[in-house]
Amino acid sequence: MRGEAMPITRLDETRPQRRPRVIYVTHMSPWLPRYGIAMRCEGILRGLAEIADVHVVLAADDPDTIAAFRGFPAGIHGIRRSVLEPSGGLQPVPDYRASRSLAAIVGPGKYGADLASLCRQEAPDLLWYFEAESLHRALPPHRTTVVLDLCDVRWRKQRRLSLQCSGIRRAASYAKAVLMRIDDVALALGVDRALVCSPEELGPVWPAANVQVLPNGYDFPSELVLRHRAGRRLLFYGSLLYGPNADAVRWFCSTVWPTLEAACPDVELDVIGLGGEQLREGLASDRIRFHGFVENLDPYIDSASALIVPLRLGGGTRVKILEAWAKGLPVITTTTGCEGLGARDEEHVLIADDAQGFAHQCLRVLDDNALRDSLASSAHAFGRSQYGWDVIHRQIADLVAAHQAGDGTGVDRTSGGEAGRPHAGARGPGPGGE
Repeated sequence: MRGEAMPITRLDETRPQRRPRVIYVTHMSPWLPRYGIAMRCEGILRGLAEIADVHVVLAADDPDTIAAFRGFPAGIHGIRRSVLEPSGGLQPVPDYRASRSLAAIVGPGKYGADLASLCRQEAPDLLWYFEAESLHRALPPHRTTVVLDLCDVRWRKQRRLSLQCSGIRRAASYAKAVLMRIDDVALALGVDRALVCSPEELGPVWPAANVQVLPNGYDFPSELVLRHRAGRRLLFYGSLLYGPNADAVRWFCSTVWPTLEAACPDVELDVIGLGGEQLREGLASDRIRFHGFVENLDPYIDSASALIVPLRLGGGTRVKILEAWAKGLPVITTTTGCEGLGARDEEHVLIADDAQGFAHQCLRVLDDNALRDSLASSAHAFGRSQYGWDVIHRQIADLVAAHQAGDGTGVDRTSGGEAGRPHAGARGPGPGGE
């Protein structure tokens, strides 16, 4: 274990004021800026730290990932952090391959032995895993209460991607989606509680019945100050290394922009996000500007008339929409772009799924201050009531309290594979178990 010293304090288990102990297992840094999944991690960790003693452990050996994980300010939220050591036999194997290797299928995973050692020292009340990849890398010890945050269900995104292919590539891509679904369902069945980020994600993990929605969140201000923005400027932001975001920008610039520019010659578009070099070469112009990654989005949000979210692929929910709602920026989106949020067209967002309709919605927002104010006000009130982190933190507290009270008990992973993930079948004590 590479981390801070971890003195063990024996507490009287009968004392009602004892805070639960949670070990949070992640395969990526939970505090990467401007990255929606990391923002979810960080928000959940803040909620856990309000009611529990939290130890975050990283199951990864990539130097850049470790540097980012260790790089956040010491003592933030009072959370301890450590980097798990890989098992000797799997140490030279890349993480992604190791989590799909035979050794991981029949054993505790690349980092399972070190996690088991930590659990013996700290006796956590709860193991909280971020995404399926973390669970593949470090199988939980026996009789430990486990929460798995699936976040956005992988196979839904893969299935949508397969529809963009043809022939053999479509068949192979769809087969991959089927295997992902089998894995997601098996993982959900093998833990005490699985979490997804929207109601639309519940169906894809059927027949698992221990799944609940824990939505993405954002820190909404209590009051919204409406700003009248000069100019006609649209904004898109998100990593362009992520295929659905790159597809969205390509579709908007090639099919929506010509109609929009013909009707409104002074319209401008700012595109912000990592990657996108090829997009920039083919699409950038005097009025379509690619800025790459920026540290502070606020100047761009403050000067924009609307955020566009023209996604056709992907899954989960968009944190960028929550951020726009929190900051009073109207949102124009496709149905896929705002799925899972419960947003109502013409009240919280403007929705269009074809090029002509999307251009029309952009023109409406650019030309109508009253419409912008109405959308911003309604969306802020709705978002704050449903997706404010204060609201979601109460849900996290209820979840942890329920498991402490015995509503969720640790799964005995020695009793057979039908109650666990495919590679959590019957096995005796080993390097990853007690």
